Amino acid sequence: MVASCLKVVFTIGALFLLSACFPAKDIFFEPLAEGGKVMKARCKGHVGYPSYIDFEREGVFIEIGSVLEKEIMSVYLRIPPGVSVSFRSDEFIWSNGGENHFLRPKSIKTVTFARPYDKQTIPVDARQVLQGGVYDAYFVNFDVPIKELNNFSFLVPTLKINEKEVTLPPIKFTLSSGWYIYPINC
Repeated sequence: MVASCLKVVFTIGALFLLSACFPAKDIFFEPLAEGGKVMKARCKGHVGYPSYIDFEREGVFIEIGSVLEKEIMSVYLRIPPGVSVSFRSDEFIWSNGGENHFLRPKSIKTVTFARPYDKQTIPVDARQVLQGGVYDAYFVNFDVPIKELNNFSFLVPTLKINEKEVTLPPIKFTLSSGWYIYPINC
């Protein structure tokens, strides 16, 4: 009887801990752009600090964000089957204090979310073409010296989605901080 009660208490305690949340203070860059939807850093955009901005164009989901402590930017592309996205890889622009800097991706990583899981790094080409349906998503990653900044802007080059030109607005990132609730498990 005691063993059964302890087992129930332990199970309830374990479930509580797995779904528990905790407060934490963070410093991050908050994005803002016309027509973009700002998302939070954890649990598919629902928890944590607001550090990503989402766009959907021609059925392609595009998410852009930064990680302050690692000094990286990423452009996440989820491309549906039968759709291609192309862009000039050397035309991403990072701006700070009136100075523009052209960026080339450090890497492009693929991911497959369903089993068998698959992650690969593909070569960065001058004219990059990414096909939908082959992978569930692509992560285009950049090294950007943002640790000592208060704000900066990021511009994605014109994208060709199935040969239709699509332009995203400039994204402004402003240094912010605050207290946020984080889950132990989401």
